[in-house]
Amino acid sequence: MLIVKKWSKTDSSWGIWDSEKNDWVRNHVNERMWASTREDAERILAVLEKARFKPGQKARYVRYRNHSQIVTIVSWDVWFYEKPYYHVKGNDGVTYFAWEYDLEEISENVRKKIDR
Repeated sequence: MLIVKKWSKTDSSWGIWDSEKNDWVRNHVNERMWASTREDAERILAVLEKARFKPGQKARYVRYRNHSQIVTIVSWDVWFYEKPYYHVKGNDGVTYFAWEYDLEEISENVRKKIDR
């Protein structure tokens, strides 16, 4: 479960806490997602809760019409409090930037084949 939490009693910044992982939600460079106010952190959380993809999930990356590949969502972040974006790692080992419209969900059968 993701919740808004103040970083510390002495720090004025707010972040998103993942109670299942017992750690802060982090971006692609392993920095904690942060906001200067509780309200801004709540806006970020609202976007993350609506996101179609979560870190660790597999998806099909289809940013270019003639190229697609199965990728793993490495991390996510929020663009100006409005929409999620993702950093995904392809089977070629390269990390790509992706919007939700660049990604497609994959079927259970495809997931099973990948996990073998």
